[in-house]
Amino acid sequence: MEFTYNRIAVDLYEGGEDPPHDIIPRKNGELWLVPHAPISLTAKIDWRHHKREDNVYIPLYPYLIPSDPDLALGFMLQLGMRAATDLGQKLVRVHLSLGNPVNEVFQEGMGNAWQYQVGIALRIK
Repeated sequence: MEFTYNRIAVDLYEGGEDPPHDIIPRKNGELWLVPHAPISLTAKIDWRHHKREDNVYIPLYPYLIPSDPDLALGFMLQLGMRAATDLGQKLVRVHLSLGNPVNEVFQEGMGNAWQYQVGIALRIK
């Protein structure tokens, strides 16, 4: 399995019409799946197929994660594993779109948290 990523400057999208996103090229014959809603650890993932377009559009969604690095890493691993195992088939490539910067926010009941924007695309063919 191949693993790739891009770092996306999410502050460039502030006040614009388009939400933060990444675009990667799609070669003929490739089949990509992209979630078009934030991924929940418990709910069904809303996958969209990209099999005819020249490019794969990957929207970034904000997630509130603990501001402790070990807990943040653990949550992101959970999220990635949830997406990767949801399909029940071998993945050819995983592409992450990582938003930058990460914002520190205060969330009632959680305290300080990081707002981190992430997008994911899975190539299965």
